[in-house]
Amino acid sequence: MHSAACLQVRRPRVEGRSADGDWNEAEALADNVPIDVPSAARAQMRRVAGLIGETAEITEDDFPAQLRAKSERIDDLAQAINRLDQRLAEARQEASATILGRVKPQHDRLVADLVAAATALHRANVRYHGFVDALNANGVWWSTLGPAQPHLIGTPTPNSLLADYFRMLARDGHIALRDIPAELRQQ
Repeated sequence: MHSAACLQVRRPRVEGRSADGDWNEAEALADNVPIDVPSAARAQMRRVAGLIGETAEITEDDFPAQLRAKSERIDDLAQAINRLDQRLAEARQEASATILGRVKPQHDRLVADLVAAATALHRANVRYHGFVDALNANGVWWSTLGPAQPHLIGTPTPNSLLADYFRMLARDGHIALRDIPAELRQQ
């Protein structure tokens, strides 16, 4: 009969030495060694059993066997969860494909609207920069007008943020490279 605080468990013998030639820790633990089974562990086993819909009748004598069975059950449930996650991902992928087929025309119209607006913004930016460049070239001190360069898109050059946006659109197949405004194309 085992005491309430201690159980004898036969562990499998693990052969081998560590890289430094000493017996590894698993070897040192391979013999019959008393294992303290604290009440907290038994309480946790009961809680885990309750979570997975089982009753936990844990006694000192059969605790190791029950622990192994519960551990196997937990591993099985983890595998089941993995399979269900995979099936859920596949179902989401199928549902997404169906939905994308339905919304693609709307997406294409919205992208076309963005392209038209970005192109119009680019043209306005080119005109504005031409205007202020002419003022600067003629020595006009025009800052009292309140400079209004759209810094969020930068100057109309191939290195601007707007140029990056048009290149992304072309890369993703929304526009052809020839549709990128000439000032924004890389040479």
